[in-house]
Amino acid sequence: MRFKCKQVEQLTIILENRPGILADLCAHLCDRSINVRAITTLDEGGTGSARLVVDKPEAAKETFAEAGVPCSVCSCLAFEMPDAPGGFAAGWRLPWTPA
Repeated sequence: MRFKCKQVEQLTIILENRPGILADLCAHLCDRSINVRAITTLDEGGTGSARLVVDKPEAAKETFAEAGVPCSVCSCLAFEMPDAPGGFAAGWRLPWTPA
């Protein structure tokens, strides 16, 4: 089985560490019909950060700017793997195909 890989834009935002902040920001994205495809978060005490892959990165960046949320954008690789036990591990062993 071959795995697909493609380059995507990843947004990094810095957030106040408080209950509901991520839900509020995701609601703003939803209001603009921006789909979150992947997200990771990191707690750094009084602040935190989140990295997101969305379907409309430029619109998301504008949304965060309007909300006063610092945002940076970089390129990263996204891999498509089977949603099954062992799929993630197998994705790193087998050849992958650029999308």
